[in-house]
Amino acid sequence: MKRLLLVSSFVVLCFGQQTTASGQNVRGQWAVSAKEQTIDGHILHLRGQAEMRNTALVFRADVIDFDEDNAIVRLTGHATIESKDKGTVRANAVDYYLNSGRAIVSGR
Repeated sequence: MKRLLLVSSFVVLCFGQQTTASGQNVRGQWAVSAKEQTIDGHILHLRGQAEMRNTALVFRADVIDFDEDNAIVRLTGHATIESKDKGTVRANAVDYYLNSGRAIVSGR
């Protein structure tokens, strides 16, 4: 298993939930979409064509689990992170730590 450490300086705080005119959910500074969305306590589960985006980052995967309290985004299956500043990373799975901008990548 290969691991890659990416470092950037993104800090994102997430609060509440709203819906845009297009029907996309917005959790704080994140617009989220997926075929299935569920919430289990402080963890948002996105399944099927899952996507989270803000002005600096786009996360896409088959499955995204967003732990809002710990500011961790876990992407599984066809995971892609697009950063305006850092380019694109593709892998089978990624754990992205929002407060530090650190990503642990596996299955490249």
